[in-house]
Amino acid sequence: MRPNSDKVYLQQLIAEGEHQQQDFKFEISDARKIARSLSAFSNTDGGRLLIGVKDNGRIAGVRSEEEIYMIEAAAKLYCRPNVEISVQTYEAGLLYTSDAADEEDSVDLGGRRIIKKKKREESDEEGAVETNRNTVE
Repeated sequence: MRPNSDKVYLQQLIAEGEHQQQDFKFEISDARKIARSLSAFSNTDGGRLLIGVKDNGRIAGVRSEEEIYMIEAAAKLYCRPNVEISVQTYEAGLLYTSDAADEEDSVDLGGRRIIKKKKREESDEEGAVETNRNTVE
């Protein structure tokens, strides 16, 4: 159930952090690049893209209507079949959601199928780091 305020709702989503079904984007500057994220969400479990949110979770806000246009263009022009999206605009930011595609209707970008890999832990000298990756099949 959604909380009373849009800002509270966005803060709850941000508190979840980035994961297989959620990514933060500070800004959208290239429809082709964002199509990779749309395709990856569609080819796995669906997901949310919070636009106007920095990687550290700070809300920066959407800076132009052009970003909304680029998301719609990415879904319609670069993803095959087209990705059905829902865009919700809030005072603090923009939320894009996508449902998962059927296995037989996987979404590709110019013949490449992009999937969102589940988080895994990588070891380094400083400790474990969780990562999400978009992978081309």
